[in-house]
Formats: sequence, structure tokens, C-alpha cells
Amino acid sequence: MRSATANSIDRASRRRLRRARSSARPVGPVPRGRSDSRRTTLLLRAIGAAILVSGWLAAATAVMQPADAPDADAVEYRIVDGHVFPMTLAQSRRAQMRIQRLNGDLGLWFAEFDVGLRSCFRPPRLAWTLLLLSTVIGVGCLNLAKLNAEDSDDPPGRAG
Repeated sequence: MRSATANSIDRASRRRLRRARSSARPVGPVPRGRSDSRRTTLLLRAIGAAILVSGWLAAATAVMQPADAPDADAVEYRIVDGHVFPMTLAQSRRAQMRIQRLNGDLGLWFAEFDVGLRSCFRPPRLAWTLLLLSTVIGVGCLNLAKLNAEDSDDPPGRAG
């Protein structure tokens, strides 16, 4: 069995060794190899292409979907000669006045914005939303891949 002083010396020497090792570590970014950069470029290109293709296929599928029932955004209904007609927020002056009275002009603006935003996620406008989002994200990934490929072609000594 070791004595207490031997343990404390061992601990102290181990602590000194750890400090010496930790200060010897390089500070700053570690340069990546070219293979990592090429792998990243290929991955970004694959992700961009997959997003473009899947978004466009989803948009084509959304175009083929039937439009929602006209009463999806109905706030009230009118019955005329036995026929029921749904009234949306834009068509119902009474609903607009009630929202404006309870929440003010900003509340009415938010209600109209909500109706417009919800319509972007229903066919047929859903197709345009998917097409736009997938194109923007896919082209963004492809541009990032292009920038990454240009950076990896720079000579190692060149800054910037």
C-alpha cells in the first residue's frame, strides 16, 4: 500500500504533465484535407439535387390534387333558396367588423394574413409553394457546393 505523500506526488506530477500537454496543442483552425472538401462538395451537390427533384415531384403531385372544398375557410354560411353558400372572411363584412372590434386593425390584418398564408398550403397554390421552396433551397445547396469546390482549388499557402 502506498503512503499518502506518494499519492500526492503522483497526482501533482500527473497534473503537471496534463498542463504541459494541453499547452502544446495548436490553437486555431485545423486545416482540412482535400478529400474532406471533395466529400463535402459531393454531399452538398447530392443534397441540392435531391431537394430539387423531390420538391418538383411533390409539386407535380400537388397540382394533380383536387382543390379543397369551398367551405375550408368559411366563417359563416348563407342559405338562399335551400342552397348553402359558404362565406369567407373576405366576403363577410360582419366577421371583419367583429374581428376589428375585438382586436383592432392589427387583429384584422393578422386574420387576413392567416387566411392568405393557409391558402398557400392547400392545392393548387401548394404546388407553387413547394416549387418555390424546393428550388430556392436546392439551388442554395448547389451554390454552396460550388463555393466549396472553388475554395478547395485554392493553393494551401494563399489566404482568403
